[in-house]
Amino acid sequence: SPPVETMSIETAKGMICPLGSKSHPEFKGMTLEKVAQTEDGRKVLDYLAGEQYQPNGDKAGQKVKQAARVLLAVLQPA
Repeated sequence: SPPVETMSIETAKGMICPLGSKSHPEFKGMTLEKVAQTEDGRKVLDYLAGEQYQPNGDKAGQKVKQAARVLLAVLQPA
C-alpha cells in the first residue's frame, strides 16, 4: 500500500471530530484541537486512533484517524 503522507500537527488540530460520545454529544463537529483540550477529549482521541473506529473506505474518516494519532503523539500523558 502507498505510504500515508505525513500530516502536520496544524492540519490534525483542524480536523473535525466526526462523532460525540454519550456523555459528550457536543464533541461532534468540534475541531480535534478543542476536543483534545477537554477533560474527556483524550478518550475520544484514543477511540478515533484505535481499532474500534473503522472508517473503512471513508477518506475523511481515515484522515481523522490519522489526525487523532498525530495529536496523541504530541499530547503529554495526562
